[in-house]
Amino acid sequence: LNDAAAPGDAERARLLDAVRQIGVRADDLVAPHRRFLMSGKFVRCLDAERRKQVKVTLYLFNDVLVVLDSWTPKPSSSYRFRIDMHLCWTKRVAWIEHPLFELLTPVADHCMLLGAPPTENGAHVRDTWLSAIRTLTSDTALNHVQRRERARIAPAYDVYPHQVHMASSWTLPTEPVSDLQARLRQPPPEQSQCDKCQAPLHSEWPESYRKVADDRGVPFWYCTPCV
Repeated sequence: LNDAAAPGDAERARLLDAVRQIGVRADDLVAPHRRFLMSGKFVRCLDAERRKQVKVTLYLFNDVLVVLDSWTPKPSSSYRFRIDMHLCWTKRVAWIEHPLFELLTPVADHCMLLGAPPTENGAHVRDTWLSAIRTLTSDTALNHVQRRERARIAPAYDVYPHQVHMASSWTLPTEPVSDLQARLRQPPPEQSQCDKCQAPLHSEWPESYRKVADDRGVPFWYCTPCV
């Protein structure tokens, strides 16, 4: 009986140890279903040219990713923000000098362009983390509620425009990000009215409409009152 309970005890001990490392106000990370998987130090690039960088530490759990603004968290510190894994998209960035990857979410401020520290094997670190994150965000790893919530997000309109890396396959090489964002968030020319109430959509008023998706991922254009 003790041998059977040992794996669960070890998992909880790893979880509690990770929470202690993260610092104060991290008690909300302790939950019966949560497992700590791994942590790592990264350089977060604040611009596409990698001229502005900050040090961050990532703690990956089976359902959330926690981001700290330091490589050496202090006991009095707290985490910057957390990302629900079922609302996270990833992108491998092919950069000759330094392998990078992006974490993208519907929350623009939580999207990050990341690279491993210069002292580590950047390609190996990137691929290890991408593999782990993509496994956690696969349909087989998500429950019914998480799959439905993820399906309601239209990545091309609500996620990908938040990317901070200009030379990505999600954008045309010659198209500025600002132009891409404007184009992606505009209804197509043939879409002149709301799919729910048939009210006219004013393409010159971006706040008056929104693209949404049903449970099957089928896109619809709704006016703001119908969203």
